[in-house]
Amino acid sequence: MSTDFHSGNAEALFERYNALDFETVHADLLSCLPETPGAALDIGA
Repeated sequence: MSTDFHSGNAEALFERYNALDFETVHADLLSCLPETPGAALDIGA
């Protein structure tokens, strides 16, 4: 089951994700973000 995989590999997955920069991870969405900083509510993430 996937929860077992994630539980057993949480630290390694965390380190791999955090090694990437925001622009790389979210490159497809950057054009949708406003240029002025603001607040967002992320429900269900």
